[in-house]
Amino acid sequence: MSVNVIAVEGRIGHVERYQDKVYTEVLIPEEDAYAAPGCVKIESDQELGSVGQVITVDCKPRGYVRTFRLTQGHKAGQNGREVRTWFVPVGR
Repeated sequence: MSVNVIAVEGRIGHVERYQDKVYTEVLIPEEDAYAAPGCVKIESDQELGSVGQVITVDCKPRGYVRTFRLTQGHKAGQNGREVRTWFVPVGR
C-alpha cells in the first residue's frame, strides 16, 4: 500500500449524489459491542455499492481545518476550530 492510503471496510449506511460526485457514508464496526459505530464519508465519481452492502475500499484522506471566532455563549471571544475530513478512493 502507498503512503497516506488506508483501507476502509464497513457497511454502507447512506448514499447521496451532489453534482457529479457520489458521497457514501460507511459505518465502521467498533471492537466493543456496546459502542456506536464510526462513520466516514467517501467521495467518488461512481457508486461504491448499495445501502447495507459491506465494502472494502483503498482511500486517500482529504480535508481542511477551519478556524473561527466564537461570538456566543460562555466561550465568546475565543477561537473555535473545526476539522473536516473525507476520503477519496484510490485506483478506481
